[in-house]
Amino acid sequence: MDITGLDSLHQGSLLSNVTALGARDADEDGSGVSYGTGASPLVDELTRALLARRRPATPRCNGLASAVSADILPRLVLALRAPSPGGANGAGSTRFAEPIVVLADLALESDVAGAVRFVEALQAGGHALETIYIDVVAAAARHLGQLWHDDRASFADVTIGILALQRLLHALDHAFCCNAEPTRRDPGKRILLSTRPGEAHAFALDIVGAFLRRAGWMVETIAPKSQGDLSGAIRRGWYAVLGISDSCGDSRDALASAIHAARRASLNRGLRVMVGGPAFAVDPDRVTRTGADAMARDARHAVEQAEGLLAHARQGN
Repeated sequence: MDITGLDSLHQGSLLSNVTALGARDADEDGSGVSYGTGASPLVDELTRALLARRRPATPRCNGLASAVSADILPRLVLALRAPSPGGANGAGSTRFAEPIVVLADLALESDVAGAVRFVEALQAGGHALETIYIDVVAAAARHLGQLWHDDRASFADVTIGILALQRLLHALDHAFCCNAEPTRRDPGKRILLSTRPGEAHAFALDIVGAFLRRAGWMVETIAPKSQGDLSGAIRRGWYAVLGISDSCGDSRDALASAIHAARRASLNRGLRVMVGGPAFAVDPDRVTRTGADAMARDARHAVEQAEGLLAHARQGN
């Protein structure tokens, strides 16, 4: 794919296409649904293309850059600047301030191998991988969003960085999941993770998916362009829980309509719905207004909430 080929991506959902490229390899029916993080050669190709964009842009590229800067990246920044306890500006734990910046710099250079070595060094220093995921990797993504917000990084730089962090998660996935306590496979632990329909893909969803897989859940992810896409995805398989990330919210609260439609389309009449994201951190009462069953504050809490929802459903509550 050359640089001008990026124009073939739907402008209204560029980042959801970018971050879902790995998923497309496993998407035989065009549904946009896949298991896991799924880094792929397409991600490598797009990363090279975006790195090349650091050269002076042509008028054609400038038009795409303007569209993305005006529409997509502001939503990405909102998603990446989710409140995080203990840190300034949502950057994460202050004790990890320097590692966060180092990892973000490695991501900006698309140095995934260096990022893996850096994470291994943190582990060797006594930090659990679970802690690194939340307090360093997720915080590095928020830091990238802050860099763009402060005009210290371009939209291409931030996109390259997020792609690199996704590839880092993919590289660490086996170690993260397999180093957990052995979990007996429960066929009922199936969850569909989704962004709010029409919203750019949130990196936090990849972190949540990793924690859920580690806890023995079968995880599928989707970045639906419309409410119909979400309903179609949930109609194609049985899920105990639907998890939806919402970074922005809206006055009409279209998410309530999407959740209602998803329940109607679900093969599971007892489908439980879990929500999360900055929009709910700012206004927790939205959980009730959208018709969701629970809210997750972060990846660890998402596992607790999903387990609790499944247990209640099995008890008939």
